[in-house]
Amino acid sequence: MKNPRGLVLPLVGLLASAHCVLRADTRDDAIVALMQKRNVPGLSLAVVAEGRIVRARGYGVIESGGSTPVTEHTLFQAGSVSKPVAAFGALRPVDSGRLSLDANVNAALKSWKVPENEFTATEKVTLRRLLSHTAGLTVHGFPGYAVGATQPNLVQVLSGEKPANTPAVRADIVPGSKWRYSGGGYTAMQQLVIDVSGRPYPEFMHDTVLEPLGMLAGTFEQPLSQADAAKTATDHFQRAPVKGRWPVYPEMAAAGLWTTASDLARFELAPTSPMGKSVASIFNPNRPTRPARWLDYILCTLPFFSPGRLGCFRFFCSHRSPPRPRLPQYVRRWFFPRSAWKCRCRASNKSASSTACATSG
Repeated sequence: MKNPRGLVLPLVGLLASAHCVLRADTRDDAIVALMQKRNVPGLSLAVVAEGRIVRARGYGVIESGGSTPVTEHTLFQAGSVSKPVAAFGALRPVDSGRLSLDANVNAALKSWKVPENEFTATEKVTLRRLLSHTAGLTVHGFPGYAVGATQPNLVQVLSGEKPANTPAVRADIVPGSKWRYSGGGYTAMQQLVIDVSGRPYPEFMHDTVLEPLGMLAGTFEQPLSQADAAKTATDHFQRAPVKGRWPVYPEMAAAGLWTTASDLARFELAPTSPMGKSVASIFNPNRPTRPARWLDYILCTLPFFSPGRLGCFRFFCSHRSPPRPRLPQYVRRWFFPRSAWKCRCRASNKSASSTACATSG
């Protein structure tokens, strides 16, 4: 596979403006040419301008060598772009007063707890630190599991017990002492939300985030139902379809979102967009203990790509009240070096514009 940014970056630049001087058919020709050059079988794109989707369509096929076309409704794995959506969901019980951003999460965890050790003696793991990758927890990311293989439950993943294929999630640096990307931290957050809500995680996320924001195509179900599986694109490795078509992620908050480019575009503009229900209509505007100025917090927990560090995100969030973001534009990108899935979003909360794309090869 050639440079994974070689297709995604030019595409986003090509479609970044709804006022692009290129005619639609010329843009399509340029996109198809890029796909052929980079051996990408399938692509989904969405463009938002002035708070509405002005372009959404698929290109290519869902699987190399196949004939089923990608459409605007084809589902792709979002990978680590699942995290900001999951972070949004974690703020819902904060808004209702059932969770605190700054309390020790062990006070609310029931099924599993962060093991106490010398690193947690004075500073504790909190929800704010989990969301901002400053909780000091281990396990960078997750490789997933083959379709049909024995799947661990979430407690087994967190404890590093078989059949989990990753180590136990533990604090090995003082919480709050530094930023370090941690998929394990988001998995701990997933268990926290399950324990507090008493609901399966996909159901909780559907009712509190996906449905309210109009992201009706997506789901956090892992593995997918047969009906949803029929709507998906296939993952590829070294230009060949992956056995079972894609990996399964019980670590849903970290990597488990299935979505379309259009739904990702809707989420990108949720803080300010008139499309569907806005963030303002979801959070309670009358609560004096709203989660640290919810709009600022949502924007501050967006992942920013660190130049030169493929697959790394940086979540900006202060330990207390987060500052107002100064950047009018933010970017979310996800690349998985061992897989052909790629997901990238670019949004401007100043101009209410956005682009989102996902590829399967």
